[in-house]
Amino acid sequence: MTFWTNYSYTNQDLGNGESQSFQNWDASLSYRKDRDAKWEYEIKATNLLDIDSQVRNSANNIFVFSSETFIQPRFVTFRFVYTL
Repeated sequence: MTFWTNYSYTNQDLGNGESQSFQNWDASLSYRKDRDAKWEYEIKATNLLDIDSQVRNSANNIFVFSSETFIQPRFVTFRFVYTL
């Protein structure tokens, strides 16, 4: 049995005392009875935290800025591998 996980956290300093952060977490679990087994089973999940989007807003005397980055929704997949 193999468990794999990947978590990332990014924090960006915008230079004006504000910051923007973003996080993502993926994981998978696979099973093979032994090294010679022909079948392997895996379940994999992406975006476990179910982050919908990242929003950034700022304003000053000259302009107002707003942006939104959409993130791929949570996916859970199953994989079956047969080795010949």
